[in-house]
Amino acid sequence: LDENGRRSWRQSASTPELTDSFPHDTRGQAAMPAAAVLPEFQGVAVQDHGEASQQFEQCAHAFCHAHHLRERPRAIDQEQAAWAEEMKTLLLAITAHVHQAKATGHVALTPGRIVQFQTPSREIVDQA
Repeated sequence: LDENGRRSWRQSASTPELTDSFPHDTRGQAAMPAAAVLPEFQGVAVQDHGEASQQFEQCAHAFCHAHHLRERPRAIDQEQAAWAEEMKTLLLAITAHVHQAKATGHVALTPGRIVQFQTPSREIVDQA
């Protein structure tokens, strides 16, 4: 809630070093441009599945694994989607490899490791 007791949403954008947090009355299409970060951003925006973030075409988009994992129970409960359990297993394996890489001083998975995850990922998405 803001200082007047009204609901306020926080728009945020982060890098490993910085975070920008911007209050807005909505969390939709109007809030992101008002925050004035993504309209100028030209890198890869890792985000939730909300449509508001996807309106910016000058940057690439990637979805957050945590959000994928949160969506999985809905896919299983509402759609009886067997693929969702396979995707959970794969996402958790990818996350474990990322943590292992970071622990050994790397900033990214090797190209070979990424390729190893692409085929099963595409197969699961095709199944979905």
